[in-house]
Formats: sequence, C-alpha cells, structure tokens
Amino acid sequence: MDQIEFNKIITDEDDQNAVDYIEGIFWGSNRITSPNVDHNHPDAVLIINSPRQGTRILNSMIWFNDNTVIIGVNNGENIIDFRKLEKSEVEYFKSIISYKK
Repeated sequence: MDQIEFNKIITDEDDQNAVDYIEGIFWGSNRITSPNVDHNHPDAVLIINSPRQGTRILNSMIWFNDNTVIIGVNNGENIIDFRKLEKSEVEYFKSIISYKK
C-alpha cells in the first residue's frame, strides 16, 4: 500500500508502437470533469519518458472501475486533466501496461 512498483517499463527506444498507442488513446479519449476516483490512491501510475528526446511525454494516474479506465494527467500546473477510455479500449490498455489487480 502507498508504494509504487515499477513492474513494466516502456520506452520509445524499445517499443515505439506501445508509446504511440498510449499517447493516441489518451489524446483521443473523452475528457471528463468530476470522476468518482480516490485522487490519492490510483490503481497505477503511468509515466512515459522519451530517452530520444530527453523529455517526459506523459505523467498520469490511472483508476480502473467497472470496465472503464480513468486517466488523470498532470498538465504541469498541478491541474489534473481527466480522461475516460472507451470500453472497447480497456482490455488492450491493461495488456499494454501489464496491469494486474
């Protein structure tokens, strides 16, 4: 509890397709304003860094509930931009990040 375990690392050097998919699914997902999530206890944390560019691409918290995925992305100003994935994307997203409950 209250710890982060890095059990999968995805980089653009190792798997550009996975990075592109994650970015695409986030930016193509629906924005929501008030998700019903525990802001202090996400189910997963997803950080995408680009060693090629030397930058952080995405810093997000992820919550899974009732066959949906809520992604909260810190936009750099301590404001969280929340997105909700379509149900058709949930299982593939979980497999990409190797999520296990």
